[in-house]
Amino acid sequence: QLSSSGTVEGTEDLETPIGTGTDTTYVLPMGGVEVQGRMLVVPTDSGAAIITVSAGDAETADSVVGTVAESLSAA
Repeated sequence: QLSSSGTVEGTEDLETPIGTGTDTTYVLPMGGVEVQGRMLVVPTDSGAAIITVSAGDAETADSVVGTVAESLSAA
């Protein structure tokens, strides 16, 4: 059974094609490995969508979130 507790490293606004989102960076220890995580919350017509990214290093997580954020469009 996996049990873990993450640490939030920061939160900032992020401009996307569908509006300003909130980008949270965190580290989640999992089985002796530190997973680099990002949570992007973006506005939608019905409220908000939450997109999470987990990667082995911060640079990969940053790159994926950047690509996802740039590709967003209204449904």
